[in-house]
Amino acid sequence: MYIPKADGKKRPLGIPAVIDRAIQAAMSRILNEIYEQDFLKSSFGFRPGLSCHHALATINEILYRRKAEYVLEVDIQDFFGSLSHEWLKKFLRLRIGDERVLKLIEAWLSAGVMENGQLQVGEEKGTPQGGSVTP
Repeated sequence: MYIPKADGKKRPLGIPAVIDRAIQAAMSRILNEIYEQDFLKSSFGFRPGLSCHHALATINEILYRRKAEYVLEVDIQDFFGSLSHEWLKKFLRLRIGDERVLKLIEAWLSAGVMENGQLQVGEEKGTPQGGSVTP
């Protein structure tokens, strides 16, 4: 399905089957354990136990206690739509040695989508949003 964006465009939303959602949630916990140590304390997006409220509180503290004068917010345009499967797989191989895990992630990336009863084969870039493992 597609959901509207602020700019009037529509963003595709992938809705995995129940079993896929459960497996993705388990994989997400494993990947969080592997990669959580790499994030800065100032990074809040899709992190376990953190939300936009934590980010706002941090910004508030920086602005008022440290007398900062600028705030910069950065968003990568069409990140999920342009994510390179090749580079993601190379990146994952640096830290994950279990081929079964890598093949499962590769299968999710190339699964394609069912739209109006028609299967659309996955491309070599992009990933659907909406699954437990997407972030």
